[in-house]
Amino acid sequence: MRALIAARSRRDELVAQADAIIAGAENRAMTDDEGAAFDALTPQISKANAEIRRIEAAQEFERTAPATASYSGDGTQLSSTSASGVTRVHDNREDKPWSSMGEFLQTVAFAEMNPREALDPRLAKASVTKDGFSAAATGASQGIPADGGFLVGTQYSDALLDRAREESPILGMCRQIPIGAGFDSIELPVIDETSRATGSRWGGVQVYRKAEAATVTATKPTFGELKIEASEIMGLAYATERLLGNAPAMEGIFGNAFASEFAFKVTNEIISGVGGAECLGIVGHAPTIDQAKETGQAAATISTDNLSKMWMHVPPRSKSRGVWLINGECGPQLDKLSIAAGTGALEPRFVTYDQNGALRIYGRPVVELEQCSALGTTGDIIFADFNEYILSPKGSLNGQTSMHVRFLYNEMTFRWTYYINGRPAWLSSVTAFKGNASKSPFVTLATRA
Repeated sequence: MRALIAARSRRDELVAQADAIIAGAENRAMTDDEGAAFDALTPQISKANAEIRRIEAAQEFERTAPATASYSGDGTQLSSTSASGVTRVHDNREDKPWSSMGEFLQTVAFAEMNPREALDPRLAKASVTKDGFSAAATGASQGIPADGGFLVGTQYSDALLDRAREESPILGMCRQIPIGAGFDSIELPVIDETSRATGSRWGGVQVYRKAEAATVTATKPTFGELKIEASEIMGLAYATERLLGNAPAMEGIFGNAFASEFAFKVTNEIISGVGGAECLGIVGHAPTIDQAKETGQAAATISTDNLSKMWMHVPPRSKSRGVWLINGECGPQLDKLSIAAGTGALEPRFVTYDQNGALRIYGRPVVELEQCSALGTTGDIIFADFNEYILSPKGSLNGQTSMHVRFLYNEMTFRWTYYINGRPAWLSSVTAFKGNASKSPFVTLATRA
């Protein structure tokens, strides 16, 4: 494989030099030096093409030559030796056939770049017989360049998604409702409740004591609908020949980097996405209550009154489940909070650090999140109950390869796609049963400018 790649690379460099000479003399005759240089390149290109043909012929002979094979006691082919004496060892283990995703990607790249070579059986749904090895590709056809290469197996898809969830402190908190196979969206019936006043709970349900009326009026809940449509996130990366030879490097770049970026993007959309092809975010949308700043409050500050009034808007059940999200710049503001007490001041007992240095507000964890807004703007500090945020993935992570997109650059292209969308489960905030404070599982603090 490397000999063929190197030969093609040399030929492409020579052709590029010849093209550059032609382009430079496009509207005039070549100079003597240009003509001499061009004439010198012509036999070199012919020689490079001949070398490529020899290597391809050798590979074709290797592919079609009779082979001898060895088998285990149960008939599984262990190895095959071609007429030229080259032995290939076949790994037919079904459980974790590759040592890492990096090794898997190397195997995929080799198969894509060498279609005449025998397919590694681990890339196929295989049936092995005494007569030889028969395999069916698990991904798109290699014979059609536009189809790409092999799909990433479930093992590595799940591993990447697990890494992504670990990278984000909030993805694992969201309520997961997957979109089923064969569907492009999910429609969820929800209670359309805007007030906890009598006659409005559950969108209109009410019960009576018999003594209150001779007859009882029939009531029923009012339903709304949440629709979440699958939308695609795509990542694209190129791997050079040198990188393809280094499995640990591929594992780090394509595993850690993609998972981290996927987690970052989806987390950012959960906080401030605009909906549609993005997740509908918490900040600035109908279900979220934006607590006003205090009269005369200085810019870019946080006060105990801010926190107390934000907490007032949280429904009781969310107070035991939610978390506080802050931009790191909010930390100094929280550290110097105080409550006026005559001529002195008291520390607010609802802002605490435990023995490990973990910050809590009203007993709930505080999570520093770089996707939160800058200090002083809406979204710099948020209370969120992510049990009331629906995240709907569709299917598994899909990875494909192609050697054709960057063929002239001697690079393999890897493309990763994943369908996911999400939104808050509440249609709006809810007016309290008694009092004037509305309730929502998502509360932000308005801009202090």
